[in-house]
Amino acid sequence: MKKNITLWTQDFREFIESGAFYVDKTKQVEKLVNSTSKYYFLSRPRRFWKSLTLSMMKYLYLWKKELFKWLYIEDKWDWETTNPVVYMSFAGYTDDQNIKEYMDRNLKIFINENWKIKEYKLEDFWWEYNLWFILTKIYEKTGKKSAVIVDEYDKWVLVNLTNVEKAEKMRKFFMSFYAWVKDNDSKIEIFMLTWLTKVLKMSVFSVLNNLEDLSYLWKSYDLMWYTWEEVKNNFAEEIDILKEKKNLTDKQVRIKIKDYYNWFNFWNPEDTIFNPWNINNLFKNFEFSYYWADTWIPSAILYYIDKNRINIVDLVEKINSDKLIVSETQFKLENLNKINVAVLFTNAGYLTIKKSENNLYTLWFPNKETESVMLEFFMQLNDYDSDIWLIKEIADEMYEWIINEDKELLEENFNKMIYNFLWETAYEWVAKNPEWWLKSFIWMFLRMNRIYYYPEVQNLKWRKDLVIPVNDKYYIVEAKVNESAKKAIEQINKLYLPQFTDWKEIVKVWINWDKENKKIDILIESEK
Repeated sequence: MKKNITLWTQDFREFIESGAFYVDKTKQVEKLVNSTSKYYFLSRPRRFWKSLTLSMMKYLYLWKKELFKWLYIEDKWDWETTNPVVYMSFAGYTDDQNIKEYMDRNLKIFINENWKIKEYKLEDFWWEYNLWFILTKIYEKTGKKSAVIVDEYDKWVLVNLTNVEKAEKMRKFFMSFYAWVKDNDSKIEIFMLTWLTKVLKMSVFSVLNNLEDLSYLWKSYDLMWYTWEEVKNNFAEEIDILKEKKNLTDKQVRIKIKDYYNWFNFWNPEDTIFNPWNINNLFKNFEFSYYWADTWIPSAILYYIDKNRINIVDLVEKINSDKLIVSETQFKLENLNKINVAVLFTNAGYLTIKKSENNLYTLWFPNKETESVMLEFFMQLNDYDSDIWLIKEIADEMYEWIINEDKELLEENFNKMIYNFLWETAYEWVAKNPEWWLKSFIWMFLRMNRIYYYPEVQNLKWRKDLVIPVNDKYYIVEAKVNESAKKAIEQINKLYLPQFTDWKEIVKVWINWDKENKKIDILIESEK
């Protein structure tokens, strides 16, 4: 068993010298830097080892051969040649900081001088905030091209999502900073930027329109994350320990690891990706827990969403019915006044691409972890903080009450659900379509318990609200507002039952919200 699975550092040199276990990504990096292009940007969520990968690239160009012993690239890199590195991370930038002062402290220039790495600051080369002049001065000093590496470039956009005026001023500043770079290939070895979002007009794209977007290219989908093959091959011993500890078979442990942490798609749907933060934590602790979710949603995105109240009913309805679709254009945040909230959640890693067709992307929860934290987040957006544990308690039990056909507990807790804490939902959401409001929260509560079900099963003639398959039974759930039990059961009998031809037992669950009398009525019938 590995005793050196590490999470604490994003610096590749510290990572290797501490003896930390490293899943070798140098093959992917070697392939990238030897391709015909040299201007790149890559959009990925936080804690997916962007910073570690960029740090690894920095040491490659600075000739730190001893750090790459036993790695794929060891005998494939030209260790006789070094390049200066311009390295900048905006990860620590906050909206109350002066951007020029931040860059004075954090823009670092590394030069290998007589096989010793010397670190310089911006002021050591030029007192103007223009990258072209900086590169020119470095070239005059060393006679070598620079590797330019910028991490979380768009942080200044994210912290100003609700302050478009300030974001526009900063955009103009960075346009000036990156001006003429694309016309100076002779001074650039590679140009690599990473960020959380795909920002177009609010970004350097206006002056760096030659950047190759790696974000959704098949050739770079695994540049920074773990594939299942990498997990299986690098953590075989840990998987055996996990199987024994949890009393799971090979198949069961594989399915559980994937359900919890897999299915990020950026873009290779046949080989979806794992978050390294989760996998490393899993094999340090040997417990299935929501490690990445503990870091929560980026505060800038939370603040933006809080100020632009989300219609939860609409979003949940679309997710559950495979209708949360965004276009390629929407993924490129061209206008901070017209941001698609689903795109923000995707950029943050809480939604991912389920399928793609004609430059349209259908979004879905990547795994159990992201789904759980997102649904809890939806609840908290509606000021249910004081009731969140009650919500979780009901969500955890609702499935059992349905399959055990416990009419009394279902009625009691549906009433509690509506009148104790969901009643604070914005009036217009409920008044506009109360039946959809009710269905959406039933879906949400079941999903919080991570229950497998078919939402909105439909054809040209009918649409079933919810079907839960359990072993030899189908539970058909029909939710209504101010309707009679007789009408709902007749609807199930006439329209839905003929669709099930595999002779499993049918359990009909009718849920009616009597708004006038302020109560929930439930009827359950079984039919073999």
